[in-house]
This record gives sequence, structure tokens and C-alpha cells, in this order.
Amino acid sequence: MIIHVKNNFCEAFNVMHRILTRMNFVEDMIMYSKFAIYLANLQEELGEFRNAVQTLRAAIGKVIEYREERLK
Repeated sequence: MIIHVKNNFCEAFNVMHRILTRMNFVEDMIMYSKFAIYLANLQEELGEFRNAVQTLRAAIGKVIEYREERLK
């Protein structure tokens, strides 16, 4: 039962991360970064290593976008 709930929680986290990643500009970059790290850790615990790496890459890309926008 716990494993089933953990999988559903991971799926919900993944949907929320996709929504945040597709936003043009994320105001709270610290919240977004923490969220991405928590999701990657959860995916790693479930054995979804490729998804965890993709999550972290998306987060790094978003942080770079944020930095570039702030430097303008």
C-alpha cells in the first residue's frame, strides 16, 4: 500500500514539475529548485534514474534562464 501511494505521489510531483518547467518565468527560483531536488530524490528511490537526471537537467536549465533574465 505504501509503495502504491509513493508511486502516485511521485506521479503528482512529476506533473507539478512539468507545469513549473513550462512556465515562461518562475518567480520563486528557490522553491522551484528545492522541488526539483525532492522530486529527483523520490524518483531515485523508486529506481527511475533516467527521470531523476532529466529532472535535474531541467532544473539547471531553468536556473540558467532565471540568471540570464536577471542579468538583463
